[in-house]
Amino acid sequence: MEYIITDHAKERYAERIADREGNWDIKQYVACNDGKITEDINKMMEYAQFVAEGKFGKGYSQVKVYVCNTWVILVDISAPKVITLYKVDLNLGEEFNKEYMSKSLEKIKAAIAEYNATVEATKEEIKGYDDFIVANDAEIAELKSTIRSLQDLSDSYKDVAKNLKAKNKAAEMAMIKTVEDLITKKNF
Repeated sequence: MEYIITDHAKERYAERIADREGNWDIKQYVACNDGKITEDINKMMEYAQFVAEGKFGKGYSQVKVYVCNTWVILVDISAPKVITLYKVDLNLGEEFNKEYMSKSLEKIKAAIAEYNATVEATKEEIKGYDDFIVANDAEIAELKSTIRSLQDLSDSYKDVAKNLKAKNKAAEMAMIKTVEDLITKKNF
């Protein structure tokens, strides 16, 4: 498979493999050696070992992580496009770097296996809770509908009660007027 090599990856190649320094020197090297860089990185990818895919670290997009010897290569998850590459160098010699990479890959492999086992072990339990949630959401929706109906019914009863109270008030006013007519007359 032929990989597209981003300008960023080409610049990191110039900086980290060809030991170029300074923005101008790096860009000049890339311009003069574009084909070689593309060929070399694709050759690295040919021998690279897939490690993992996902979103790792802040600011990174979804990537596939590959390792070739002591080099880490990040590839776009949605296209065969090399985003960047860097060498793991702990300044303790190449053998130490290789041993570090080997142990790191073992740890990553173990962590991935643990993750997969955890996902598998919790799959049914999660499905059970998801089913409860769906059932609860349906019951909540039904209860909300019942509450709305009861609220509408209460509002209607309030209107009827208000009208009845107004009717009572009118009868009270008529009664008061009738009594007042009797007690406030001075002349009979």
